[in-house]
Amino acid sequence: VGSLGILLAVIAGWSSWKIFSGVAELFPAPAPTPVAGVVPTPTPDGSPTPAAAPQTYRQRINLSPGGDVSLDGELKSNETYDYLVQGQVDYELSVSVAGEQTLLTVLDPQGIVLDGGNRISSWNGTFLKDGTHILRLQPVRGLESATYTLRLGLQAPAPTPTPTATSNPDPDPNASTHTASSTDSDPHPNLQSRRSIDRSHLTQLCRSGRHDRATTNTALSGHG
Repeated sequence: VGSLGILLAVIAGWSSWKIFSGVAELFPAPAPTPVAGVVPTPTPDGSPTPAAAPQTYRQRINLSPGGDVSLDGELKSNETYDYLVQGQVDYELSVSVAGEQTLLTVLDPQGIVLDGGNRISSWNGTFLKDGTHILRLQPVRGLESATYTLRLGLQAPAPTPTPTATSNPDPDPNASTHTASSTDSDPHPNLQSRRSIDRSHLTQLCRSGRHDRATTNTALSGHG
């Protein structure tokens, strides 16, 4: 009897499974519908974002003596702008950067920073070498971007005065070369002086009318 009961239970279980399987085959479960536009977001792992690669740009400026140039621009944190200026010995350059977001560095043709020209806002000085000089602009550290206005001026050195040669005039061949000496003077200077005094006194008497012709003739004959 026990064995018969176990057999009946197995047959009943098998029959139930077959019936359920047949129903499932007749009515399959619907497939899940995918949700459009949903993109899985990656979980941050805490790694820092890599810094942008440094970028350097260059531009040549044609600057004439006595002229001024003004340039506006914008820099990002990883950018450097090099303005190229042709310099000549003894020429004077003045340059400034408006604002506090951008710094200036002045370099000679060999790339050496000029005296007082490292990360500043303005510079004024004389070129010591001929060649292309660099005006390097960089944003202040820590800023994402920076705007600037660059102003430049160039002055030529003052001309050196040229001495004017003076020529001596040619001597006049007709001019007398005789030089007065002591032998050319009057041998009787005292007598000549007395004659001049008497003639002057006589002229005054003639003008005043206090003498007569006879006196005048006598005086003249005495000094003849």
